[in-house]
Amino acid sequence: MSSNWQSHPPYSNTKKDDDLIKYHASCYCGLIQYVIYDEFPVDSTYCHCHGCQILQGAPYQWACIFPKTSLYFTSGLDSLEFYNNSENTQNHILPCKVRCKQCSSPLADEGRRMWLAFPQTFKEFRTSETIREKLKPSCHIFYGQRTILEFYNNSENTQNHILPCKVRCKQCSSPLADEGRPMWLAFPQTCKEFRTSETIREKLKPSCHIFYGQRTILGNFLKDDGLPKFEAHKNKSKQILDE
Repeated sequence: MSSNWQSHPPYSNTKKDDDLIKYHASCYCGLIQYVIYDEFPVDSTYCHCHGCQILQGAPYQWACIFPKTSLYFTSGLDSLEFYNNSENTQNHILPCKVRCKQCSSPLADEGRRMWLAFPQTFKEFRTSETIREKLKPSCHIFYGQRTILEFYNNSENTQNHILPCKVRCKQCSSPLADEGRPMWLAFPQTCKEFRTSETIREKLKPSCHIFYGQRTILGNFLKDDGLPKFEAHKNKSKQILDE
């Protein structure tokens, strides 16, 4: 167990000249912020394993792999939280998940020498097609465990039970659902039956895309899926036509 994790990279790294910064990353609430000095990742992958699906609350995880020596944390070290799923512990045991203690945003998977960053946390990722191209995955891994699609939401920066809110496990921080006032928005990847039955997946199939203008991955599998795409909420906002 690494009890003195702050004395090792990436947490102990020295600040470099601001002109060398290529990416600015942060959690959802902004408490944790760090920069990356390398322009290109060592590799980038889509991971479809069941562990990533449940811990991310998403059908797959997109990770860009950088050496831990290429990072510098500008704020929020005290707000970091870790989770090692093989030992089911929040101790800093590598490899582990790294997230924000306040908003519980997943920030990265930390390996022994590498940092598997989530590009959606990069400010530049949302504003530049050129950047997205540089971070584009080279392959899919654990593809046999793949599922289907994806979604997301938030408002008051608090862990109090104020509806609507996110619901997660206190131990592993797995996203379980979005809780609304009369409705429970469950994540189908958490259902055992979802992974074993095509019939069940068909019953749970989405009817549309919402907030489609804010999407990240622009792959053809979204363009050609035949579902209506809305600018915001379903049937209450402008429909976006595929190009």
